[in-house]
Amino acid sequence: MKNKDRQNNIHSNQTPEPDIELEKDTPETEDDVELIETEVQAQDEIKKIKQKLKDCNQEKQLIQDNLQRAKAEFLNAKKRLEAEKELSNERILNQCLTSLLSMCDSFEMAKNDDGVWNSVDDNWRKGIEGIEMQLKSILDTYSVEKVGLNIGDLFDPSKHEAVGIEKTEDLDKKNTVSKIIQAGYIRKRHDGSNDLLRPVRVIVVDVDTE
Repeated sequence: MKNKDRQNNIHSNQTPEPDIELEKDTPETEDDVELIETEVQAQDEIKKIKQKLKDCNQEKQLIQDNLQRAKAEFLNAKKRLEAEKELSNERILNQCLTSLLSMCDSFEMAKNDDGVWNSVDDNWRKGIEGIEMQLKSILDTYSVEKVGLNIGDLFDPSKHEAVGIEKTEDLDKKNTVSKIIQAGYIRKRHDGSNDLLRPVRVIVVDVDTE
C-alpha cells in the first residue's frame, strides 16, 4: 500500500508536457496573390514574345532567302542578256564585214590583168588603189584575214566550200585543193576564236576509180 502511494506521489509531482501544435501555413495576402498572378502573366507574355521573335526570325530568313534568290536570278538574267547582246552585235558586225568582201573581189579582179591595169591613167589607178587601201584598213581594224589560199591543202569543211571536183589517178592528191575559185575570210576575235565570214570556194581532187 505504501509503495502504491509513493508512485502516485511521483506521478503527481511531474510537470505535464505541453500540447505541441503543428505550425500552420501563413494565409496568403491579397498582395501575394496579385504578385503571383503578375508573375504568371509576365511568363506568358515572355513566351508570346519569344514565339513572336522566333516567327520574325523565320520570316526574316525567308525574306533573305527570297532576296538572294531574286538577286541571283537577276544577275543570271543580266549576264544572259549581255551575252545575247554581244552575240547579236558580233553577228551584225560579221554581216557588215561580209558585205565588204565583194568589193575586195572587185579590186582583185580589176588588178588581175597586169597589162590593162598598168595601161590606165596613173591618177585613176592611184585613186583606185587608195580606195582599196581604205577598205583593207577597215578589215585590218576588225582583224579580218584571208584563209585557205594554198593549193594542195587538204580539203577542210570548216573553211572550204567545194564548188567542183577534179578527177585524178594519183592517190596522194585525193581530197586536196586543186584550184581556188574565190578567197575565204575569217575574223579573229579578242578571245582567240575565229568567225568564218566566207569559206574558200575551191575545186577538190577526187580519185578516178574507173
